[in-house]
Amino acid sequence: MREISIETGAGGFAMPVSDAIALGPGLAIQGTRMRFERGKEIFGEGEPADYVYRVLSGAVRTIRFSADGRRQIMAFHLPGDVFGLELSGCHTLSAEAIGVVEVAMIRRSAIDRATAESAVAAKALMQLVARQLEAAREHAMMLGRKGAGERVAAFLLQLAERFSSCREIDLPMSRADIADYLALTIETVSRAFTQMERDCSIALPSSRHVVVRDRYALETLQAA
Repeated sequence: MREISIETGAGGFAMPVSDAIALGPGLAIQGTRMRFERGKEIFGEGEPADYVYRVLSGAVRTIRFSADGRRQIMAFHLPGDVFGLELSGCHTLSAEAIGVVEVAMIRRSAIDRATAESAVAAKALMQLVARQLEAAREHAMMLGRKGAGERVAAFLLQLAERFSSCREIDLPMSRADIADYLALTIETVSRAFTQMERDCSIALPSSRHVVVRDRYALETLQAA
């Protein structure tokens, strides 16, 4: 299995990301590397789900549009994440590159063959699906929080767990992306960040770099 080295900064990802999906000891399905420029569609809603994808570098957003045309971001996918795995034969969401992205594309038919031939692989696939369902549940719980500050705090704490320091976060997504993920306006998200900075819960050296100064304060806010 080939490993892809990921360059990291102070708040970056520490581990290299493989361009294969492991479905058990010694069983990894190799993917084909593809590069997508910022804003490019990786797949569209309703298209055949012939491939499953793994993020190698960069970040991906999965989205759908409401009946009135509003964009809803359902998830952000960071290096190491698998996305595009569907129970049916078509994609239920669209996926876009947030910035320049490299992904590994793995044929769904290869995964299906592996799970049909190996109980270990089938169990690994079930665990992968379970993790994705858990992520969707956490997102629903986040949206169930009443206050904007609570939602933004929960989002930052969730994202911090993905970075090696758990304290410094380099946001790959814009304020507009965060707003569409949390069902808020851009102005509301910006005000929440500003208030957290004033409260010394976070520091904002730049608009895309967040330093968690008081994790307990964020945890208290998200639980309010």
